[in-house]
Amino acid sequence: MAGPLSIFRSNQKIMVAALAGLAMIAFVVLPALQVYLDSSRGGGGQSEAVATIGGEKVDMAKMNRYLRNHQLTTRFLADVAKKVMDKGGRPQVPGFAVDQQGNVQRVGISNQMSLDNALRTYLLSRKAKEMGFDLDDGAIDQWLRLYANDKVTEGEMDAILSTSSDNQIGRYQLASVLKTELLANAVERVGQTGIAAGAQPLTSPGESWELFKQMNQQATIDAYPVVVASFTDQVPDDKLPEAEVKALYEKHKDDFPNPDSATPGFRRNYSANVEYLTASFDSFLEAEKKTISEEDLRAEYDRLVAQGRFKEFVLDEKPADEKPADEKPADEKPADEKPADEKPADEKPADEKPADKKPADEKPADEKPADEKPADEKPADEKPADEKPAEEPKGDAGDDAKEEAGAADQSSTSQRSMFRLAAFRPQDDEKAEEEPPVEEEKPADAPKAEEKKDEPAKADEKPKAEEKPADEKPADSKPEMKADEAKPAEEKKDEPAKTEEKPKAEEKPADEKPADATPEMKTDAAAEESPAEGLTPPEAPKTRVQTFEEVKDQVASELALPAARAAMQKAMGQAESEMKRYFGARMLWQGDKDQGKKVGEAPEFSLKDLGAALGLQYGVTGMQDPLSVADQPIASSQTQGMGFGGGDSFASLIYNDQFPLYTPKRTDSNPPGSAFVFWKTEQREPFTPEFEEIEAEVKDALRLIKARELAKTEAEALAKKLNNANAETIAAEIPEAKQTLVIGDVGPFTAMQGFGLSVPDLDRVGPDFMKAVFSTSEKAFGSAANQPQNTFYVFQVKSTSPDLEKLREDFMQPAQRMRLRQFANFQAGQLFRDWYASLESEMGVTWENQE
Repeated sequence: MAGPLSIFRSNQKIMVAALAGLAMIAFVVLPALQVYLDSSRGGGGQSEAVATIGGEKVDMAKMNRYLRNHQLTTRFLADVAKKVMDKGGRPQVPGFAVDQQGNVQRVGISNQMSLDNALRTYLLSRKAKEMGFDLDDGAIDQWLRLYANDKVTEGEMDAILSTSSDNQIGRYQLASVLKTELLANAVERVGQTGIAAGAQPLTSPGESWELFKQMNQQATIDAYPVVVASFTDQVPDDKLPEAEVKALYEKHKDDFPNPDSATPGFRRNYSANVEYLTASFDSFLEAEKKTISEEDLRAEYDRLVAQGRFKEFVLDEKPADEKPADEKPADEKPADEKPADEKPADEKPADEKPADKKPADEKPADEKPADEKPADEKPADEKPADEKPAEEPKGDAGDDAKEEAGAADQSSTSQRSMFRLAAFRPQDDEKAEEEPPVEEEKPADAPKAEEKKDEPAKADEKPKAEEKPADEKPADSKPEMKADEAKPAEEKKDEPAKTEEKPKAEEKPADEKPADATPEMKTDAAAEESPAEGLTPPEAPKTRVQTFEEVKDQVASELALPAARAAMQKAMGQAESEMKRYFGARMLWQGDKDQGKKVGEAPEFSLKDLGAALGLQYGVTGMQDPLSVADQPIASSQTQGMGFGGGDSFASLIYNDQFPLYTPKRTDSNPPGSAFVFWKTEQREPFTPEFEEIEAEVKDALRLIKARELAKTEAEALAKKLNNANAETIAAEIPEAKQTLVIGDVGPFTAMQGFGLSVPDLDRVGPDFMKAVFSTSEKAFGSAANQPQNTFYVFQVKSTSPDLEKLREDFMQPAQRMRLRQFANFQAGQLFRDWYASLESEMGVTWENQE
């Protein structure tokens, strides 16, 4: 009996041949057939033309297929490169690069591809073929071998391709993408010839100098605007020949309008109507704040205060007010204050003057006569070297204060307390050593102080109050301090009162602590502490805790923040979910309708009602294009993306055929604060209206062109008149009624600000304006138009900086070369873009949609 495999053995050749045929069909025929079928089907509703190149329409489906295949190709090349490097090799093709960590950065073709880049790549590859360049399969195989660097076999590459692309592309699609990319790169290098060498821009020394001046030289100008629109009434309809009107239409009927260009455009851009819901975070926050009770707010306030929150600095204005209050009373009413301090000196040594009277007779004699004699005779050199100098400087300070008083600044020292005066003792000690006779003068002043003691009538009241503490505790310590303070009091007579007022407040703590201490030690302690006070930095500013009522709203906002954020996200999520549910139902309805099934009207849905139920604001843009929608809040929103650049803009999501109608999308405002969920309910493809439909618009465009010439003539004439008259300012030749239009002191700005950067107070000035300004000498006048040429500015260059000599010095510094190279790269890029624009014109490219 034959075995179960006998049939296979007898027919194995036939079966192997059949399997090989199936494999060829699966890996070669079917992918090609799929490409053909996709092309014939047009991508299932995505076949709208996006551009026309020399009469050939390039549709969206074709671009989407290329984008997908390009993404899979770059993934394959990255995987191959990793395996090559793992085996110790490196791909040997131009454009391949890795970073310092060995991660692949560039795979030899463009890494990322957008729709615009895909269209440009396709255009450049077509231009390559027109120029005679082409690549066959052998060239692609050779490129792949160089890429593999003899480290990866063809079989391994096929396996990597199958794995990395998930069997979505084969060798055919891989070779197609590589051919297109390599041909486009070849033509791109031709376009960069003379502009850059690899990554480095090519600039001559003269061009480098001009670029450096544009980057660093600044100008400040006065400007007077001559608005083109004000001249349109000088161009009536009879000055607009019909032939010129029609010629203008024919010339620009396929151009889209550009607000930054002087060239008109009559083609209508892609437009759409958008319904949207807005979630304002502020509204959710306010709603949540209303739900928080007063008790919770106070508890949170107490918790935050305990953490050190809500402290604010207090401006110490009172001391500033009190000092003058002390000074003025001293000058105006010396009888009220001085007697109070002087008489205590007469009656009780507890204050200051006793040093001259009673303390000298009673206690100083018992304790240490040296305390007073040094003041009069100067024996302070014996022992008071450590102690008395601390007192004597006070006397010197009083002398200095007396001298300042003679200079109309008497109160500056007398207002200081005893301890504050001690802060200046080191300086006073020096004076005491250098000018010892000053001490001998003090006794001569003492009688004067005593004479004046009889004057104050109120002196008896306060002294008594002060006598008690003096008798109880510091009877021993105060005599010396009094002696010190009595000296300035004796010398200044009328103003020492100030010095004595504060000392009293400060003497008490001194009296309370050292009750039995000897006067010398107390004085010594004061002398040692005072200098420390003088050397320490100023006291820290005073702070206070804000009251609950002051920060109540802030506390409520912080408490409500998490709940408000969660509520906003929940509402937006529910809205988006309901919109997606409706989108699915509508797609089913649309599918049945497209298949010819009998269906009724589309399912109904009210976005406005949904928004009202969720606390979201409803809005609708109306039929707008990317330019006209710019003034609406939703226009600046964008999706959340990785990195600093953010995600897709609102315009990129709406103004194209990338998504069907009623596809829900979500964006966030820029700056943050609001979120939007929206869909497109109606759309209109780009089109060119007939001349009869927009004849009035074309006439207005021609009228503006002619008015522009009138405005230019007037601006140039005014600048010439100002220069001929050697006028000082623009206003010299401008009617008084229009002088308010002059914009003064514009700048300083550099010529670089004409390349996409705005100049404050001027409307969209560009490179031509900058060239005119920086070619005009200082104090001279000139004129130039802004970028859209709707305004001509007559300007005067008031100043430029730095001067040319300084610029030359800076130009020679190596550190400037990097910045110069960056700007040169920018200009090289601009030159390449201009070259590419001319290439589009040469190849007859017409864009069906332009954002």
